[in-house]
Amino acid sequence: MIRPPTVSRPPVRVVVQLAVGAAIALAMLCWPARAQAFVNAGVDVGLFKRSADPPNNLKPDVGYGLHGELDLLPLLKVGPYYLHYELSADDRSLPGAADATFNILGLRARLMLPLPVSFKPYLYAGAGYSWVNYKLFTGDLGGTFLELPIGGGIAFQALPLLQLSIDAAYRPATSFGGDAYNASVTKPTSGYSVTLGISLDL
Repeated sequence: MIRPPTVSRPPVRVVVQLAVGAAIALAMLCWPARAQAFVNAGVDVGLFKRSADPPNNLKPDVGYGLHGELDLLPLLKVGPYYLHYELSADDRSLPGAADATFNILGLRARLMLPLPVSFKPYLYAGAGYSWVNYKLFTGDLGGTFLELPIGGGIAFQALPLLQLSIDAAYRPATSFGGDAYNASVTKPTSGYSVTLGISLDL
């Protein structure tokens, strides 16, 4: 008795390998169309200020930060940012005055304005979770809040892969919590920054 030939099904591993290979080939074919997309990553240094009612108003001082952004659209960049700055008490003679250290981790979106000029003006907005430590005479107290920076600036392409920038932002704050703000420390509900940046277009 002659049996008809059977057709064997490829094993699952082979199917997965073929699918992955096809996806990689498709990505390579589509790569030229994405040639303008890049990641912008850099450092920022500048002046930071946070304002609160006495006795916890703070003087402006120098701080630094890091940022990374991905081009989602031709004019829109989105990515995380980190800031660190230490501010001195505005008037140490007041009872309850304290120096404060801030660390912020957040996400921002930057909109590049399509103007026919050699430099690149932009606007940005974001949200950052902030940790703060106050050095009171009676001991350290910590707190948290959410900052909502709104700002703008100018970027200049110094070299094909090197970008310089300057920007300023208003940095209001909300959603305060932690031991410091549950005690007697007044809330820094507003602030500002003026920074210089240098970054790589990767």
